[in-house]
Amino acid sequence: MRRESELSAPELEFGVNSNRGYFPPEGVFGGGAGSPTRYWVRHEGRWKDPLQLGLISLDKFSGVRLVAGDRLMVETPGGGGWGDPRTRDPGLVRSDLRDGVISRHAAVAVYGLPAEEADQIIAKYHWNPTP
Repeated sequence: MRRESELSAPELEFGVNSNRGYFPPEGVFGGGAGSPTRYWVRHEGRWKDPLQLGLISLDKFSGVRLVAGDRLMVETPGGGGWGDPRTRDPGLVRSDLRDGVISRHAAVAVYGLPAEEADQIIAKYHWNPTP
């Protein structure tokens, strides 16, 4: 899940004491790991993670100063996967790709959908404007 907030107060100092920044949730029975917890700060038009702010940890830090108009984004993990992803029903993989739940890369590399089939689904269901 991703949450993004913009600071409307003149300034704010905040800190975080969370988990899963370095060690994402593990999968079981052959399932892959979940995503790690991530924090991002948008200051002066650029997104930065805690390490780019000069902090030494991705998920335990304090003293981060924001000013009005800065943004904070928090990405929290779900759980790890359950079971070998290549045994997932191919019809469900196609539906997930069609609906944007998984990427083309995941459909092919993780779930084993043939690349040509993934490309056909993308071409048919995903709008991709060209300049």
